[in-house]
Amino acid sequence: MSFESSYDLHEKNSWNSTGENDIEQKILAWKRRDTADYWRHARKYSNLDALIKNDPKAKWLTQGDGRYGSDARFLEENKIDVLAGDISTELLQKAKESGYITKYEKSNAEKLHYADNSFDYVLCKESYHHFPRPMVALAEMLRVAKKAVLLIEPQDQDIITRERIRKYPPKDLLWRAFVNYVRVKLLGKSPIAIIGEVSKEDFEPAYEDIGNYVYEISKPELLKVCYGQNFDAIAFKEMNDHYIKGGEYELANETSPLFTSLKKEIDEMNERCEKGMQNYDYLVAFLFKKMPENNLIEDLKKGGFEFKKLTKNPHWK
Repeated sequence: MSFESSYDLHEKNSWNSTGENDIEQKILAWKRRDTADYWRHARKYSNLDALIKNDPKAKWLTQGDGRYGSDARFLEENKIDVLAGDISTELLQKAKESGYITKYEKSNAEKLHYADNSFDYVLCKESYHHFPRPMVALAEMLRVAKKAVLLIEPQDQDIITRERIRKYPPKDLLWRAFVNYVRVKLLGKSPIAIIGEVSKEDFEPAYEDIGNYVYEISKPELLKVCYGQNFDAIAFKEMNDHYIKGGEYELANETSPLFTSLKKEIDEMNERCEKGMQNYDYLVAFLFKKMPENNLIEDLKKGGFEFKKLTKNPHWK
């Protein structure tokens, strides 16, 4: 399958594919603010608070905002000037007609039709991993963004971070070293990761039904992008999320077994991450082309972000 055919499939994979009655029910659920599903998404949107507070006049673009323009809606509720964008516009059109969002445009993230620096920020939330060529899309989003591109995406679980190595119990590291010695020296097999259970031969790629490989982002990958473009800074924040089918229709309160189970799973994931047993499953990354104001930097840090001022390329002209 070519990436051109992927564009076509994504464009056709609209509300018509599931039936109008079904999607109308989903739209009603997406509009609600009292469900377990909205609680999940609100946790992710809260990572944008520092930007909204410190740069209220900024102009935003959302990419992959096909779920009824929910990302744009959140920003509009915070009085932000935002244009919703997606390759399929059936739901965005419905959202605009109902007054849920103000404006939208059809856009292919890999071929954005906007001039350089057209928007202050470009937000891509939980769509990057669906793109057939996400690095091409990232280059385009960075091109049209004046200040930063903001990613909220699943994180690569197979990347071994320094944080995980520091947190992992020394006795477990020694056990893994012994296991690798046996595997390599006695059994002639390749070693497993020092932390984690996936070996090279065990790695299995994930594919969507539509045909695309499912990408996950990582800190090292995005740092390389920023260093390669000689950007000024990057900010990271890790978090966990968990989806349970039916959460769109379930109330987010303590009497709900689904919501209780959802929160319990996230708490357990957080505990495993604190022990260094796994990566957080989501990574929030702000790729700053230019150094943000000090007030924004301080608020990001207060919000749990790791802010990194990047070494500048001495040969850049």
